[in-house]
Amino acid sequence: PSMAAPGYDLYYLNVLAGPAPQRSMAFCDDPRHAWIRSSWAEQAVDPRLPMTKARR
Repeated sequence: PSMAAPGYDLYYLNVLAGPAPQRSMAFCDDPRHAWIRSSWAEQAVDPRLPMTKARR
């Protein structure tokens, strides 16, 4: 998933590069924007979620 906080632009490019044994889909947050993830705990869950229902 990707998202942009209000006031920020989002440009998303997904690329795997490098030697095959070292390829990874691991990610890390930009330290300058780590405050965004930590602010989620203080926010109420959006009442529109989940947008889909689990298959039964």
